[in-house]
Amino acid sequence: MVDITLDGVSVGFEGEGDTRVALALDDLTLHVASGELLALVGPSGSGKSTVLRTIAGLQRADRGVVRIDGEMVNDHSPGERDVAMVAQSTTLLSHLTVEDNLGFALRLRDLPPDETSARVRAEARVLGLWSRLRRRPRHLSSGERRKTALGRATSRTPRAFLFDEPLAGLDAGERDRVRRALRQQQRGMKITTIYVTHDQRDAMALADRVAVMDRGRIVQVGSPLEVYTEPVNLFVAQFFSTPPLGTLEGRLNDDGTTAWVDIDGTALRLHRSQRQAVRRHGAPERIVVGLRSSAVRADAGAASEEWARRLPMVVVDVQPLGPTTTVVLRPRGAGRGGPRLYAAVPPTTRVGAGDAVTAHLDLRAAFVFDGQTRARIASSGN
Repeated sequence: MVDITLDGVSVGFEGEGDTRVALALDDLTLHVASGELLALVGPSGSGKSTVLRTIAGLQRADRGVVRIDGEMVNDHSPGERDVAMVAQSTTLLSHLTVEDNLGFALRLRDLPPDETSARVRAEARVLGLWSRLRRRPRHLSSGERRKTALGRATSRTPRAFLFDEPLAGLDAGERDRVRRALRQQQRGMKITTIYVTHDQRDAMALADRVAVMDRGRIVQVGSPLEVYTEPVNLFVAQFFSTPPLGTLEGRLNDDGTTAWVDIDGTALRLHRSQRQAVRRHGAPERIVVGLRSSAVRADAGAASEEWARRLPMVVVDVQPLGPTTTVVLRPRGAGRGGPRLYAAVPPTTRVGAGDAVTAHLDLRAAFVFDGQTRARIASSGN
């Protein structure tokens, strides 16, 4: 087992005249422990793929140090680093069958034919490619090609795995199955793994830890549960939320006894613990209240417990999802580009776009953020 460390790594994009006009990675520091599976998440363009390419030796760091198992590898070739990478644009060898593609890396390492065949067939069974072994890439679906590329990497035992959206293109059921198989295999082999994904479910189900990236920097690193329940700022909370995190922003008021947020003339009273957290933070002029769909009720049977905060809303959209329906809401009087909340309601709920409803908000499960810095002031449940 090996660990991987990036220490103050910067990678720039080249502009006119070979000047660096933007940074793909900006003084990035990250440590991945031996045998750990770290999920790297963030929006497109945040630098996730560049991290993998820099570790693999496909991209040179302009500044900083890359270490694998304590050894500086900045000047090592990709082959010398001995990591297996599955890139978003992985290309299979079109003239080879699935079986030959799966065993290609093994043959390069001069493994005995019997061992190569055994490993290839084991990977084919795990990935559901057994019936496709004799086919060439052009006769495969996009999902089958992705699984073949994944199997080509996992059929051998490298120092580390670097996966860039390896399950892209798989349908939901197959994605779940391969995800479970991949996690079981990684735990069994105990190979250090960095897994890039846009899918929150992948990160939650697979990772020992999650690192959230934004504009070439690491914003937060922690366990999946920690990142989900204690995001450092509004960006992380919004990125790590499905359906999207609903937000309400307004001016903070405090009369010495009670604190509330003025949302277009409607008072949204904070709970005592939230008021205390806001006061400790310095009582910013404006704050943002963030609510996941589980904390918002918009159906006729919504409870009226003492903790509930009521807010008149208008239905913007209704999105049936099978077991539940997501209802998109905006405060009455707010413009079309105004704030949105998302409520999960039973699929039998009769509600349509344009309907006026009263949303019941569980502020006990709300986040509170500084309206200017977007830093988290209070977590849900605090």
